[in-house]
Amino acid sequence: MHYSLGVGSRGRRILGTMAALLALSTFSEQAGAAVVDPDPHSLLKGKKILVLDGGSGSHPQAAAAGTVNLKAIQTQVGLNMTFSTNWQTPVFAGYDIVVFNYFFETQKMTPAGQKNFQDWIASGHKGYVGYHTSGANEDNEWNWYRESVTSMLYKLHANPEQTGTIHANQDPKIIKHPIMKGIDTVFTNSDEWYDFGFGSSWGDAKVTFYLDEKTLVKYKPVRPMTPHPMAWFREDPTTKSRFYYSAFIHTQQGAASDFFRNTVLRALEYVAAYEPGYEEGTSPIYADGQSFRTFQAFSYVTDSKELRVNVPGKYSLKVLSAQGRVLETLTGEGRGTVSPAAFRKPGLYFVEFRYGKRTINQRALIY
Repeated sequence: MHYSLGVGSRGRRILGTMAALLALSTFSEQAGAAVVDPDPHSLLKGKKILVLDGGSGSHPQAAAAGTVNLKAIQTQVGLNMTFSTNWQTPVFAGYDIVVFNYFFETQKMTPAGQKNFQDWIASGHKGYVGYHTSGANEDNEWNWYRESVTSMLYKLHANPEQTGTIHANQDPKIIKHPIMKGIDTVFTNSDEWYDFGFGSSWGDAKVTFYLDEKTLVKYKPVRPMTPHPMAWFREDPTTKSRFYYSAFIHTQQGAASDFFRNTVLRALEYVAAYEPGYEEGTSPIYADGQSFRTFQAFSYVTDSKELRVNVPGKYSLKVLSAQGRVLETLTGEGRGTVSPAAFRKPGLYFVEFRYGKRTINQRALIY
């Protein structure tokens, strides 16, 4: 597992004390937890989800691992999720989100099923999540889906499975987006590395991960791509329906990884949309300075002594010690900056932020 800490030398000097500080935590989250926490600003919990299970296709082991992931997420978040093997003529009415769990490829929907799906997407504000074989449909095999859903014109991959490494898109807008919150920025896995053209909707796509083709040492790509997208998301500007597709993962081991599970959770959260007023990539309360976005113990690590509040109404804020003792309580209204006195001393703190009916708990490491 790879972590990108991204702090200066002063920040690195205090990393050795983290274990001792975290041992004092009264919060349930554990240091270095591999599974990300649900984003409290996503509307996912209120959505009705249909999972089309493609386990009878060419990737049954990976599909089974994908089902385990989805059921774990269902339990973790408390989701209304239905699993179905009716991939020939599925009924999408009444659902907000559909997941193609290694579904499609050889498992072609009937024309009636395809129309059901197309009409459902066109009804607006729907969500689609798919991965790997869910987009491996060849030329003239449901071209609307290739153009308008996955945005990927798949070409039959000539090389067999091999180890390769993907890297997160370093565009600041992507790194800060909630879909990347807590996701490892580097992942190495054995996979089928698809090559493809771009559908007509590609212009709206935002890439989260690229393949480093230089890491493919056994077989070189027949049709190199520079760069080589591996996962992306987008929102249709007309229907406001949202889409997420990743060309990974091929193997059972990779599909069972925490990395893959985390990407699926964040994808589901994205296609479900976020609460009104939530700015993508910006928490209601945040700190200036460097941030551990791939280290799950903290919301932020910074040398700033200030917190920025990004909500329009009244709020209250408590700063607690590592032992859970309340150090101070602050109240305010509207967007602005607060300077907790406790932050003048470096250390580990808990911040309890309340606004409206929401409560957000964050860990802050001040150095």
